Amino acid sequence: MPKLSDREFDNLREYIYEVSGISLDDSKEYLIETRLNPILDKFDLDSFDELLRETKQDKTGELKEHIISAISTNETLFFRDEKPFNLLENKLIPDLIDKKSTKYNSPIPLKIWSAGCSYGQEVYSIIITLLEMLPNPAEYDIDVLGTDISNNAIKRASYGKYSEFEVDRGLPNKYRKKYFHKQGNGWRINDRVRMHARFKIVNLMQSFNDLGPFDIIFCRNVAIYFSRSDKIRLYRNISRVLKKYGYLILGGSENLTGIPVPFAPQHYLRTIFYTLEDNKSYSKQGEKEKNIKSRSGGKRRKSNIFKKVKKRRRKKSGKKNKSSKKESIKESKPKEKSPINTKSKDYKKRKKSSSRKKADKKKKSLNLKNKDQPKATSSQNKKETSPNKEKSQDKNLFSKTTKEGKGNGSFLNSLRKKSSHSEEQEKSEKKPLLDKLRE
Repeated sequence: MPKLSDREFDNLREYIYEVSGISLDDSKEYLIETRLNPILDKFDLDSFDELLRETKQDKTGELKEHIISAISTNETLFFRDEKPFNLLENKLIPDLIDKKSTKYNSPIPLKIWSAGCSYGQEVYSIIITLLEMLPNPAEYDIDVLGTDISNNAIKRASYGKYSEFEVDRGLPNKYRKKYFHKQGNGWRINDRVRMHARFKIVNLMQSFNDLGPFDIIFCRNVAIYFSRSDKIRLYRNISRVLKKYGYLILGGSENLTGIPVPFAPQHYLRTIFYTLEDNKSYSKQGEKEKNIKSRSGGKRRKSNIFKKVKKRRRKKSGKKNKSSKKESIKESKPKEKSPINTKSKDYKKRKKSSSRKKADKKKKSLNLKNKDQPKATSSQNKKETSPNKEKSQDKNLFSKTTKEGKGNGSFLNSLRKKSSHSEEQEKSEKKPLLDKLRE
């Protein structure tokens, strides 16, 4: 068995991406080697380089089809994950019938697309769910489209025959007996189910606007190996073939977070599905992005929206405009004083006059103080010291009276005598002062 070299791996994964949109990283080298080795044995090819060369020269496209079928994930089963089919039965189909019953007379159209349907298990699981839940299926026009990039997968899905192992995976026994019949060593779908299905080869990396519009689109586990840019292109193309009130269902491990596409997530029974966003809100977002990006040189420029927001914030916070800020800064800065010429005559005259004025003020203040507060005599000095002595004497008297127990008013009488004696002394001291002032 030939081994895959690094150069062969790079050439093959580049070719696979061109024809299918499947992006394989460095860790998928083993996948290419194990899945393409059977093709080398079948066509007696010696190397992977020879396989790639013969594939490009093959005008029939047989080798190309074998490579795509081998690389694309065809792992699927009936009623896979169950949650989407419970969602279909309990939420999506009843809502669609309520919306369409007012617009359409019977039969009411129900158009569903299964993208990347592989061998058709998902398509037939959808049809069986509808036949089981609808009371009278004849009143509805059920149309389920299954598409895949692999021609071999579409052939098998259209024929509708499955082995015992494939039927046992996910298909309840009651549905096997009701909707399948035994054929050789396998089971084939009944015509009452097959009549509602159609299949077509579609490359999701190319335009498919002619397929829709659809009420519901299943695109589960299809874009796992797609690059981010290819995912954006795929889901935007899907949005163009989905009706305004339609639903998009992805795989359990897939979501559209961080991908700029016009879909909004919805939740029901622990299941996430997507509906189209309002066209107006999505177009507004696009306009904002255009305003932010400049048309010249790739520079960013602020839109009118940002200017309005800034004006509102300035009004609320009471901030001034930039011009007023500059003016206030200028005003707050102190003006620089020009240097003084100390040698000039004017400067000397001003200095002398100012020194004279200061001296006059000092004299006036001293004269006023002398008038209000005359010179203190020796008697006054004595007077100032007398209160402290009187206080000490009073304390001694109070202590004596308390010790002797004599509270007969002797303490008060002594205070009165001293106060009268001090008053007489003050009067006698004031008389000579008044005589001097009169003179």
